[in-house]
Amino acid sequence: ENHSVVIRDRKRIEVSGVDSVESFDEEMILLRLAEGRLLIEGNALHIGELSVGNRMVTADGEILSVQYLSRAEKNKGGLFRRK
Repeated sequence: ENHSVVIRDRKRIEVSGVDSVESFDEEMILLRLAEGRLLIEGNALHIGELSVGNRMVTADGEILSVQYLSRAEKNKGGLFRRK
């Protein structure tokens, strides 16, 4: 499955190909993609749009980092573990 990530001025992120939103708060958003998970970290993050039909998520806030996680990494305990 294809997906795309577009970041505009470090203040808005648009991600397509999203299967689900696993968790989110003002400092991180964890998305599930067909290829694994995508972790977005920042400040004052807010999900602006969640379109299940289009598999699109948009969020606003200060984007600090975007990181791909493997399918094998488990929830909170595995998010920051190094391989």
